Amino acid sequence: MEVNVERVPIGVEEALDLGQSALRGAGMPAEEAGIVVDHLVDNMLCGYEFAGLPRILAIVEHPSFKGPHTEVTLVHETPLSAMIDGGKSCRLRPPS
Repeated sequence: MEVNVERVPIGVEEALDLGQSALRGAGMPAEEAGIVVDHLVDNMLCGYEFAGLPRILAIVEHPSFKGPHTEVTLVHETPLSAMIDGGKSCRLRPPS
């Protein structure tokens, strides 16, 4: 079965604005939305379309997106490893 998909070309700035608007509209804090969308747009620019803006749908539909989010915290650390509590967030950066 062949599926015809029409692509709509948009620029990087428009993609960033669109993605951030979608995530903020779904309830994600602006700072986190910016980090996530930067990553998704970078994926698309590198040729990984499946991991680009369409991924927003999977992010907002995932059960961990619902409910309270907390800051990312370091739970336990050894010289070789660290256990991090992600706080039910989609952050793509280490804890502060």
